[in-house]
Amino acid sequence: MTSHFALFKESADNLAVSLPQDTQATDQNVQDPVVSAVTIEIDEIRRGARILRLLSKDLSLFKQNADIWLEKTGECDFWSRPLVEFTFESLEKIPGLQSCSVDDNSLFALSREIFQLSSRQVQLNPSLTFTQFMSSMSYRWEIIGLAFASVGMGVALPGDSDSTVQTDYRPARSRKELGELALSATETCLAFCNEAGVLNDVVSWLNSKRTTLTTLIYGDKDYRSWRALGDLSTIVFSLGFNQPLPDPDTPFWLSETRKRLMGHAFSTDKQLATFLGRPPRISWRFCNISLPLDLEFKDIIAEPEVRDLAISKLDSDGWNKIENNKQAVWLRVSLIMGPVRESVLELSLNHQVEDLPARVKELLQQSELTWASLPSFLHRRHDPEAPSAAELLTCEHSVYLQLHLDYMYNKFMLHRILSKRLDIWSPDLVKVSQEILEDVLLLIDTRVRSMKLTPELSWVISFFGLSSAGVLSIELVRRASHLNIDDSSVAVTTPFPRSRVIQALSNFASYLQTIVQPHEGNYDICQQARETIGHVLDFVLTDVPKPEVSTAKPHSPTNAEFPDAIGILDYNYYITHLDNWQFELQDTLQMF
Repeated sequence: MTSHFALFKESADNLAVSLPQDTQATDQNVQDPVVSAVTIEIDEIRRGARILRLLSKDLSLFKQNADIWLEKTGECDFWSRPLVEFTFESLEKIPGLQSCSVDDNSLFALSREIFQLSSRQVQLNPSLTFTQFMSSMSYRWEIIGLAFASVGMGVALPGDSDSTVQTDYRPARSRKELGELALSATETCLAFCNEAGVLNDVVSWLNSKRTTLTTLIYGDKDYRSWRALGDLSTIVFSLGFNQPLPDPDTPFWLSETRKRLMGHAFSTDKQLATFLGRPPRISWRFCNISLPLDLEFKDIIAEPEVRDLAISKLDSDGWNKIENNKQAVWLRVSLIMGPVRESVLELSLNHQVEDLPARVKELLQQSELTWASLPSFLHRRHDPEAPSAAELLTCEHSVYLQLHLDYMYNKFMLHRILSKRLDIWSPDLVKVSQEILEDVLLLIDTRVRSMKLTPELSWVISFFGLSSAGVLSIELVRRASHLNIDDSSVAVTTPFPRSRVIQALSNFASYLQTIVQPHEGNYDICQQARETIGHVLDFVLTDVPKPEVSTAKPHSPTNAEFPDAIGILDYNYYITHLDNWQFELQDTLQMF
């Protein structure tokens, strides 16, 4: 609407004037079969040959790990089986990649051919099928990159053994080593596309998988994850996925896939921005998109009669209340709840807010109303104290529980903002922290019993579990000290399920040790948290000198009165420094 080119495009439409083909392609991503003139450096061709060498040596191993990802995730992932299968089928059709003995000259020639063909555009038309599209994308670096990214996702799965990364003819690679190798190869393929100016739907898919893989390999806190998100946000804006225009040449399945890609990018943006406490890169204010239909990917790419039958099961809002399709539910809810999270993030980063309590109350109500507007089947809850709760929690319910955790985290953030800005003790923050941690434990326990330890468990632990466990750890120490800067009577008069919280923290610390593996990106921060929780539990369960509780007017203790404990008595200090609670609290506890 505001771009310089939009003025020419609107004028051309109104005057029925045809624009040059290449200009139209830039605006609408209409793909032309002409091969662009691309100058390829010899060094780049050699780099490409080295990538192909990796594939020729370990293609079967790579396929095995990609299949493991699909099997272990229950195909809940946005990138479902058809895409992964077609990706590897495309590679298997390339001569030489099935042979370990292919010579360097052949790989060099193949690399040069792929560079030449990667600049070829695919002509879109409404009857173009997914199979035809994927077949036309063979011999391209973006497809090869998708294969490596799928390998990395499989390697990132929790597990105690490296058996899945061994072959008969080479020493076993560690999971971390193979994961970093897969990510490096993925980024190399993306670099080939960027240097050639190739920008298309498959490149956007590859950027999306690369962003997820980067967080799995290096962790959410690593700057490379934030940089990858920046590249993904650039892609979706450049391709216009944030404000799609009607295009009669785009087939149905591709239009739906673009909505899913946008939903995945939008969701990832809010998650990383929340984890890092930074402004989101993809603002809802600049998006105007429809929700993806609540369909499985296999139905989206199916024949028209099969697809239409699946669509007939949807209600007027696009929800499937008959069959629970895990793939689309998360994306739809993320797009619906995303604007609320964006407002919460804006409040947390804006220190010029008038009447903060009123604004927090307003956002709490907005979050509750938005959540209540979702279909009733998304509100199914399980009593964490029920003996069979974990057994009854199916894969579908696990997705719903994660969505509920994300909703509850809005409350957590808002109550924390009040505590931090107003320097007050917040029982509401403690309460919501307990609810979040118990749901996290229920989800983990379910996956442990079902033997499905998927990568999102580490993300759930890091994203929802660490901060809620931090609040509860701080609260246990505060109550064990029997003092508070504001009001010492709070610890005595406010109900607090001490034993239940201690048990929850103990279980959580155990899962931090057994679930999060050394090859995972968030391993170090999780182990630091585990050590701190251990110190907290030792402190609260050990008899240590505590001051007597007096009925006199409470006062702030001084270093002279209680020199060793003063650091752990200031609850508000630790709420302010909650992002580093596992370091701050442990340093103080070590004084005892």
